[in-house]
Amino acid sequence: MLLILTVNYRTPQLVLQGLHALAPQLAAHPDARVVIVDNASGDGSTEAIGEGIAAAGFQPWATVLGTPRNGGFAYGNNFGFAAAVEGRTPWGPLRPDVVWLLNPDTEVRPGA
Repeated sequence: MLLILTVNYRTPQLVLQGLHALAPQLAAHPDARVVIVDNASGDGSTEAIGEGIAAAGFQPWATVLGTPRNGGFAYGNNFGFAAAVEGRTPWGPLRPDVVWLLNPDTEVRPGA
């Protein structure tokens, strides 16, 4: 089971571009899940990313969570990982074999 974590801070368009690049690659990993953590951007990022996920039909494998404060990169990743394994995502508790940390500006290339 692959868990992909991305921490966002005021870059919702980059996150959505990254999800669109990632989507075709996930066909080979049907058990993969993506958790986007908005690190208290305060600019509507959580809502924009959520709307983008819904519009693209990515809800089966992607979700966005907001943090109560911006605790930095490690805090955001730990928040997302804890939410995933504790079942605070749409999929219930996850037990990932691999956790992949992707920056918001990452565009996954074919075959990656």
